[in-house]
Amino acid sequence: MTSIINELDANPRWPEARWLFVAENLALTGMEIERLAYRYAAKLKSLGIDSQSKVGLVFGNTSDYVALLIAIWRLNAIAVPLRPRVNKYLESDHSLYKCNQVCDFRLIIYADSASPSVFSGWMEKPGKCALSMETFKATAEAETALEGASPADEEIAVLQFSSGSTGQPKAVIVTHAMVMAQLRSLHHNHIQFRQGEAVASSASWLPVNHDMGLFIGVLKPLHSGCNNILAPPEYYIRNPARWYKLLSEHHVDLTFTTNSALISSLNAIQRLQRDNGVDLSKLHLYIAAEKVSPIILKRCYKLFPLLKMPLENIHIGYGMAENALGCTCTRTPRVGMSRFLINDMKQAEPVADNVPNSLELVSVGSPDQQCDITIRDADDNPLPELCVGEINIKSPCISPGYYNNSEASRKQFTDGRFHSGDLGFFYQGELYFLSRQDDMITVGGRNIIPDDVEELVEGLDFVKPTASCLISTENYSTGGTQLVLLLEANSPIEKSTAKRYSEIVQGHLFSAMELLVSSIVFCAKGSIEKTSSGKKRRKIIRQRYITNQLEQVGILDEIKTTV
Repeated sequence: MTSIINELDANPRWPEARWLFVAENLALTGMEIERLAYRYAAKLKSLGIDSQSKVGLVFGNTSDYVALLIAIWRLNAIAVPLRPRVNKYLESDHSLYKCNQVCDFRLIIYADSASPSVFSGWMEKPGKCALSMETFKATAEAETALEGASPADEEIAVLQFSSGSTGQPKAVIVTHAMVMAQLRSLHHNHIQFRQGEAVASSASWLPVNHDMGLFIGVLKPLHSGCNNILAPPEYYIRNPARWYKLLSEHHVDLTFTTNSALISSLNAIQRLQRDNGVDLSKLHLYIAAEKVSPIILKRCYKLFPLLKMPLENIHIGYGMAENALGCTCTRTPRVGMSRFLINDMKQAEPVADNVPNSLELVSVGSPDQQCDITIRDADDNPLPELCVGEINIKSPCISPGYYNNSEASRKQFTDGRFHSGDLGFFYQGELYFLSRQDDMITVGGRNIIPDDVEELVEGLDFVKPTASCLISTENYSTGGTQLVLLLEANSPIEKSTAKRYSEIVQGHLFSAMELLVSSIVFCAKGSIEKTSSGKKRRKIIRQRYITNQLEQVGILDEIKTTV
């Protein structure tokens, strides 16, 4: 068995690799990270951590996090990345209790900035221990020598809590075999685009508690033994132009981002055109984790070549934690974008740009090496090209299931095949992602994809990026389904302004899509909850709205603000 630890020990590039932790103003070599990891492994051992013990990590993208991950795997223990921050509706101690019910932590290590009160009640339970990073560092180290980890293929490396789960969270089992299969797939994809050259320098700001952040920010550079830049999400969000300038200065050739991040940052990145020193000619930019907008992709095609990035260096991927990470990637010089008309029989017909009610979609590419993707109907029968159905994946990266959740595992995993719950279809050998099955709204026999509606709305000047959410509710007068659009506002707005905005939105949607939205509801900032990967948590948002838990913004007579 080859694990990530075995790869590190055998990789001659790793000891000299340089990792830059920009938020800490810290640069470490691979050898220096290893020394830190060995110390942490000895401390973990003294705290009773042994093979397959679960260790929760509640902090962000730091050098300590990387060293702890290596330390955990050197003991063949299980890393459980947990979200370091919570939203306005979710108390972190409650979330911790629910995660513990699933996996029964042996130890939790949390950021020094976190409130100890969050963990104090949990620690009162027998056998539970939670330590701040400062307290952990002060822990005595085990005196006995550390033995090298020799994990079996099927042993667990990571329990990845699903970022979009509702109710009781689901922990995806990620085995050592899955990790290595995914890393080989990522390596194969990238060297294809670099004429056989391996990654020389990578960078990531994606949260490491999310599967994409974990693989791209930590595991991929460990596997490659390359130089790496790791920053917290806040570093990117506060100044996206600074991030891309940093990538230019360090000649980075691999980074990932999301559609949501690009929506909120392309205007800032555009300012880099005035800096002749910015050169992204080596950079390959992968966009993944959520549906990619054709509008955003077209803007990328206009902007990034001005920063010397070739168009063929922009790639789209599709995947999920249940497949460790990715299962497709675009491999053509330009990403495919096509317009389709989808009929009531769930068949997609390629059409011209001016056809009413048609959708423009972005290809997510062809299946990765050793990955078999099929589109299936409600009876689990495979469907031909241009037929819409559920995306099913079978690959060496597929999880054996959800930890301590046999019911959910039986429902979504069949003979090594994962039923994704996503709707899509194949066209000319490439996969097109449509939406989540439970996100699709049917009104009057017409299938509505919320993402496409929200994209149009968020193109209006007074609507902020990712600040809208389309939901459906029952009309108790007619017994039918009606559409409600939620818009975030920073503060109460004037009645006349609210009316004007509502009329503009409704008119815009009817003109562009012949879509009637029954009402526009203004809600408080933070109401449009998102997962760690930036996806909107529609089911939760809808439930809060219909149970009157969503904080709506007051409509006042004389206060003028913008949405």
